[in-house]
Amino acid sequence: MKKISVFLSSPGDVERERQMVEAVIAQLNRMLGEYLDITLELKQWKTHVIPDMGRAQEIINKQIGKYDIFLGIMWKRFGTPTGKAESGTEEEFNIAYRNWQRYRRPHILFYFSQAPYTPQDSAEIEQWGKVFKFKQEYWEKGLCYEYPSPEAFADLLREHLAKILQQWFAPKGEQPLITDFTRYLKSLRSDTMYMDIRGLVSGESTGYQFRIDELYIPLQTSRVDMHSKTARKKEEHLQQRDVPLEEALREQRLLIRGDPGAGKTTFLRLIAFALCQRWLGETSSASLVDLLYPKNPPLPIWVSLGRLADYVRREQTSPATECPPEPDSPEWLCHYLKKENREFSWNLPEEVFRCELNAGHCLILFDGLDEAPDSTAREQISALAANIIKAFPECRMVITSRPAALVGEAIPRGFTEVEIAPLTDEAIEIFLKKWSTALYPKAAEKAAAHLKELGEALKAKSEIRRMARNPVMLTALAVVHWNENRLPEQRSELYESILTWLFRARAREGRLKADRCRKLLQKLAFAMFTHADGRQRQVGVR
Repeated sequence: MKKISVFLSSPGDVERERQMVEAVIAQLNRMLGEYLDITLELKQWKTHVIPDMGRAQEIINKQIGKYDIFLGIMWKRFGTPTGKAESGTEEEFNIAYRNWQRYRRPHILFYFSQAPYTPQDSAEIEQWGKVFKFKQEYWEKGLCYEYPSPEAFADLLREHLAKILQQWFAPKGEQPLITDFTRYLKSLRSDTMYMDIRGLVSGESTGYQFRIDELYIPLQTSRVDMHSKTARKKEEHLQQRDVPLEEALREQRLLIRGDPGAGKTTFLRLIAFALCQRWLGETSSASLVDLLYPKNPPLPIWVSLGRLADYVRREQTSPATECPPEPDSPEWLCHYLKKENREFSWNLPEEVFRCELNAGHCLILFDGLDEAPDSTAREQISALAANIIKAFPECRMVITSRPAALVGEAIPRGFTEVEIAPLTDEAIEIFLKKWSTALYPKAAEKAAAHLKELGEALKAKSEIRRMARNPVMLTALAVVHWNENRLPEQRSELYESILTWLFRARAREGRLKADRCRKLLQKLAFAMFTHADGRQRQVGVR
């Protein structure tokens, strides 16, 4: 395997960018493995230099040796003199530049941060002045880039390294060696970044959007049904009541059952968000992703099964489209992702998802089997999932569903099955602390007072404590308490407040208006309550 060495040279004030470099190179290496026998090797003095006697910078220069790409980064600090230059970075650049003049190698990339900065003393002013002078001198020799943030730097570096490798190794006219998933990953990160909490009345809080990693609380599984051989081997380990849900994620095929509001979708959103962070070179906010995938995180593929079921139905009934002949063909996944690629302008090659699926690089997150419109559609989606894991056996898959939808052929085969347990006292306490901190991010005393008041309100009555075991109902109670500065004492008033919030919070474009939905559900509830055969859990449409 051919190694392409990248030497990273920078002062110590751009540590975040250093982390970005490592993440970008790891991502590119995974993509390169699909096309060419090439790997990128990152060289830096912290990892490639051992102690020795002599001038420090000379020891670094000697042990680093040859490299193919010089990568320089500067912000506000220039560094300390080495005896031959004003800083180690300057001396390292001078060596690279001399070699480039003689051999046209290494390729030199230099980036300057434009992040806001105010010097605090004369020494910092002097350092910043040296950076400015060096940049002016650099412009006389070649082209450098400026960037506003570490995230923007990662995007630039990913694009520039990909172009260099394309120039060096790809025959002219061929498609790019490396697929840039940045637009797709940023889109998915944006879709999964925030908790969907609506109807929060404005008050002293300055935050109306809550990041998912700020409010997410650990979930437990209450039961595991074993279908797969892998699961049966781990039965003794997994059938304990207190297994964390993220521990079950180690299974290759996982079916998560949970009542409405139990946290199924939120869990998948957290996983997708954290994986996007890892791919984009950001610090992952979910430690479980780092533990499960310490080196090469899978590419997250998020699919709403309600949308997928609608798409399959529409395409099958449209004479103008070419689509897979069978409704449970694994080709539907690639077909659907191509449509999403065009619709949301991810600008990915048409067959790139198929390539990633074939290579086993993906974590497929199928959310909401119960959202398929009827039992026939649910059975088709379940069969589709089973066929996808046959077609792409190296990929992992997670499916979520309400228990009521898992009947007969709608139960996916070959999956380890877990059910989300009610929240523990500890989990409720964690949520209340996170909630209070999110409402008062810059006022610790107010957050503590709010936490105490809300905690006492939730413990006041047994029915409230029971409701708080469900994540959505716990959120509803927290919102009602915030909006009304209390929890209503009468049960009917409390239920009325919660229902009002739920109807408004679930309002979406394309759905019934909250008032209309409420009236229809009142009729449904009345029909269930007054049924000739006694109270019913479900009734027919008529």
